[in-house]
Amino acid sequence: MATVFGFSALIMSAFKIISNFGTTTVITVGYSLMGAMLVMPAILKGISRFETDEEMHPLTR
Repeated sequence: MATVFGFSALIMSAFKIISNFGTTTVITVGYSLMGAMLVMPAILKGISRFETDEEMHPLTR
């Protein structure tokens, strides 16, 4: 979240290119954060269904 807020400061720049860079970066980092928080756990949970007990890591049993 700190990265999103840091790059959002660029949006207020008077230079259009820097402002556009800030907007684009905030959007992409925001989507990456949502993907890491929502999509990745679901993918890992789905993959773990196909492992047998012998293949699982000892700490996850």
